[in-house]
Formats: sequence, structure tokens, C-alpha cells
Amino acid sequence: SGVTKEHINYIIKNFELSSGHGGNAAKAIWPSELTENISYLTGALRDGTLAYYGKYEISYIQKDTRWLKILKNMLKQEFKHNNKSRIVHYKGTSPKLTISNRVIFEFFKRIINVPIGNKKEWSTPQLIKNSNKKLKRHYISGFFDADGIVKSDGDVGLCQANKESLEDIQKMLKTEGILCNPIRKNRIYYLYLKRRYKQKFVKYLYSSNLHKYERL
Repeated sequence: SGVTKEHINYIIKNFELSSGHGGNAAKAIWPSELTENISYLTGALRDGTLAYYGKYEISYIQKDTRWLKILKNMLKQEFKHNNKSRIVHYKGTSPKLTISNRVIFEFFKRIINVPIGNKKEWSTPQLIKNSNKKLKRHYISGFFDADGIVKSDGDVGLCQANKESLEDIQKMLKTEGILCNPIRKNRIYYLYLKRRYKQKFVKYLYSSNLHKYERL
């Protein structure tokens, strides 16, 4: 939307960005507007992290490396970065896609407002709230592929430490005629679909995480 593009352009014009030195000098571009891939990557960061250890790291964590490879391609397509991202898998941990690039890091931090480290206080980005239905759909799809739940009893939903982010998704889905049960808490928050809306939700998703989508 125009509001989204104006907001991004305002930040770009008023924020001086240096790509840093050494390993942080890798180049990338900032997208000029919120795209479907950026919306999806934002939702997917519910199972990812921005971390600053002197190298501006962006990472996504997931069991299925097929999904991480898709995210890797999306990052390359949107940011045109000139350094390598890699998928690492240390014993006893889930595979992780990681890239150290200050330009990409600052985009998610400054424009999308992703917090560094713990995301407990991270609610829905304002850019997503102001976006059109299709961009919201991609955001929810990324969110589900990251923190979606597919239970053996047939229940489907999402979980997250931030309750407000699930409340926003509940409202977005309601405008699409997809209703959810009340949010409940058991250490973290859970939002489950009403079972009769499961198939409508499956058709609504732009899922790229085959490990989850194949189980729906």
C-alpha cells in the first residue's frame, strides 16, 4: 500500500546506515516496499532471532532443512546480499539458517521492529497491521510455518510467547471467515482453530514448510 511504501521510504531517508567493517561490510539492499516474501519472512521470524554478537546475525530455526533452504532463497531474492548464508546443525539442537549482514539486520530491526534476542514483547508489526489482506495472509503463513501446531488429534493452531500477536491473527482470520477458539495459556499462549474451519484455513495458507503442511 502507499502508506507502507511512504513509511519505509521515510525511514530510509532519515536513517544513515553504514555496512560496518570486516565481516559486517557485506552489502545488501533494502526493499522499497513490503512484499509478499518480506511479510512471510517476518512471520517466520517467530521461530528466528536477531542477535548482536559483533556480527549482526539473523537466524531461523526449524527441524526441516527443506524449509530453511526456501527461507535462504527468499532472503537472497529480496535483499540481494553479497555474502553467504549457511545452515548449521549442531548435535542436540535443531538446524539453523544464519546470515551475518548488518543491512538485513537493520531492516528487520528498524523497519519491521523485530526486537534483538527475546521476542516475548514483540507484537504484530505496524506495517503488517497496515497492509492489505494478501500481505497479511503471507505473514500468517510464515507465522504458522514457524510456530504452527498440528496435533495428532486433528487440532491445528499457533503458539507464541506474546499474546497480542495471537489476538491480532485471530482478528485477521475472522475477517476471512475463519474462526478460532479463545486463546489459552500453558507457559506460553495457544490459539487453536475451531475444527470446522480447519480445511478453510489450510486453503488460506501459503505454506512453504512441507513438514507441517503434509501433516494438515
